[in-house]
Amino acid sequence: METQITISAAAANSLESLAKLEDRIRQTIDQVQGVRRQQASAEQRAAELEQLLSEKDQQLKRLNNELEQLRSEREQVRVRIEALLEQIEALQQ
Repeated sequence: METQITISAAAANSLESLAKLEDRIRQTIDQVQGVRRQQASAEQRAAELEQLLSEKDQQLKRLNNELEQLRSEREQVRVRIEALLEQIEALQQ
């Protein structure tokens, strides 16, 4: 009888240990799945930010080209106005 109690206690202890191990494995699986979801979300956000950066870079290049064109036009207008002012000044003398 004592042997049966010992075997039953050992079996119960073994089942309890197995249940604890099973719970820890489930928790680990849940954590891994959570980390994978976070990683996928971070990768998606990184891709979105890379696309946005690319768009902003293109916009910056376009605006820099436009700025250079406007500066060139301003210089041409300044030269033409100076020439006109010189002609006006020559007429006044």
